[in-house]
Amino acid sequence: MLETAKNIVQQYAVEEKIKFLKKVRDGELGREAAAKIIEDRRVSWIKNNIARLKEVYKDLSLPLAAHRIIYFEHMYIFPPDSVVFEMSPDFIIVRSYNFCPYLQACQTLGLDTRDICRHICQKPVEEMIKYIHPNLKFWRNYNKIRPHEEYCEEYISLENEIACPPIAALKALAGGLRPPPLARGGVLAMTIKNHEERKNSHY
Repeated sequence: MLETAKNIVQQYAVEEKIKFLKKVRDGELGREAAAKIIEDRRVSWIKNNIARLKEVYKDLSLPLAAHRIIYFEHMYIFPPDSVVFEMSPDFIIVRSYNFCPYLQACQTLGLDTRDICRHICQKPVEEMIKYIHPNLKFWRNYNKIRPHEEYCEEYISLENEIACPPIAALKALAGGLRPPPLARGGVLAMTIKNHEERKNSHY
């Protein structure tokens, strides 16, 4: 019974995203306008819930609290489907395997998730996360995104005025760019090494 209801809800979500992205594909709706529609919905939700949720997750680091709020509370992702693969007090790497209506819609319409998620879906989360803390940053690794990879890899960091070369380098790698020379060793090298050694494990 519950599984049937879940399937109905998921199918409805996919159908809605197909209608939405079809307008983008056919030129009826621009990318910026599409992103703004999603952004308004996400920001409205976080404004209405942030005071309560900050209290719920006050004992967690800000990046980890942001993960719980956005992925579990807002997107209703089942915790085992979105795991924190690497973690420090100011930075987390998330790998998600969850059902995603945007992924299903892109596959149905022949759209590339690397394009849709970069230009339509990322900015709404960037704006949403600012309400948790203005120095929180969110971005995706577009070299590791479904269906081109078995998971979607995303990063949440708490940034300050002091430059952090490892984070800057990871951003460059996530965007398919060459990382700055200063950041291609040390912590970054260990982080990448850990990723390769622990690709089948998580916290």
